Amino acid sequence: MLQQVAIIQEDEMKKATGKNEKDVRLQKVAAKVIRRNLKGLKRLSKN
Repeated sequence: MLQQVAIIQEDEMKKATGKNEKDVRLQKVAAKVIRRNLKGLKRLSKN
């Protein structure tokens, strides 16, 4: 389920990349943060 959420968020970001460079940069950072959070949640869920 978490992976689906991340994929949906990334798709939304790709759709919105036509705005301006600042937004694109923020979206790239957000995508990295989302992926990092997912990795952390996966690690925690194993315990």
